Amino acid sequence: MQEILTRLGPARVDATVLTLRHAGLTRRETVDGVRVIRLGSGRIHRPARLRFAIEVFLHVLRHGRSYDVVHGFAAGWAGFLVPLAAALVRVPSVFSSTLRGSDDAVSIRRQSLGRLKVGLMRLYQAVTTCTPGQGQCFIEAGFPSDSVFTLTCGVDDDYYCPGTDQDCRCELRRVACRDDEGPVVLFIGTLTERKGVHLLVDAFRRVLPRHPSAVLVLMGPTSRSEDPTLDEGFVDRLRSACAGAELKHHVAFLGRVNSAERKRSILRASDLFALFSASEGLGIVVLEAMACGIPPVLTPIPGVFDFIVDDGQNGRIAKSREVSELSQVLDELLSSAERRREMGRRARETVTSRFSMSRIAAQYFDLYRRLSRRGRAA
Repeated sequence: MQEILTRLGPARVDATVLTLRHAGLTRRETVDGVRVIRLGSGRIHRPARLRFAIEVFLHVLRHGRSYDVVHGFAAGWAGFLVPLAAALVRVPSVFSSTLRGSDDAVSIRRQSLGRLKVGLMRLYQAVTTCTPGQGQCFIEAGFPSDSVFTLTCGVDDDYYCPGTDQDCRCELRRVACRDDEGPVVLFIGTLTERKGVHLLVDAFRRVLPRHPSAVLVLMGPTSRSEDPTLDEGFVDRLRSACAGAELKHHVAFLGRVNSAERKRSILRASDLFALFSASEGLGIVVLEAMACGIPPVLTPIPGVFDFIVDDGQNGRIAKSREVSELSQVLDELLSSAERRREMGRRARETVTSRFSMSRIAAQYFDLYRRLSRRGRAA
């Protein structure tokens, strides 16, 4: 969202972002023309999150009349209390749902105090979702259909664009202890079971006999020092599997990468992007890969990945999460550089025509303007 607000600029949107405080960061600062206020204690345990929610609620009560629109993102108590505070000061509010199965109304209703939470969420004047299927969850939960909008993720397609980075490619292969040439399969994300990293590792192992020079690059936190919520046991099991005879010298663990420039270089150094998740909101990294002309290989999440990818045209969607099916799809694309290039070209066209940051930012501005009492958003 920061990037969308930055893209709109202070001339169109006078924005203030309330976010969770982190150790070492100032309470208040201005970043690219956007005011940032950090609330809470700077910790991540439950009492700290509750404190953050209360401080957000009080901020909106005290300062809400200086805003034209209040936009909630968090699916925790902050997100549930924001529309109540906004309603009390008579300011319109909008909520953005980003992960089907987690922060949609149907899923929230199943939680403890779910009916109360959904009741509070109905105070939002509008809800945005990444995909139409995600929006349908809100409609099924009783939200008016004319208040639910599909406003998907945007990608800076000027920054994430096709190119080659041979130096980075050689470096990635060296991390896997290889000095030869061959295809590079890339995963970006948290190394978790939900993301299907274990399935990817197993499927990749099965295709190696046909593609003995292939390398799998896993880019994401590998320790709690990089991500305090990480299941280090799961990562240790991945490392053990990759240290075996079949995968040794074929898998590179990169850890967390915070630099956008470094991330772009890694994308441009890769041949395929693989994400075998059980659930996703949309998957911004999928769009970034596609913007770079890298075709994605994905799992079937109805209403999510099929909203982005036309199977066989700009990427591949496996028929199931069975490892045999996943390895077959990987093998198919690893076997044809020409097909990868053509899919990558179409993937880039998909992003520029439907998911460019400029396009999505304009859609958000239009929504803010419609919700705003005075015709400008904040």
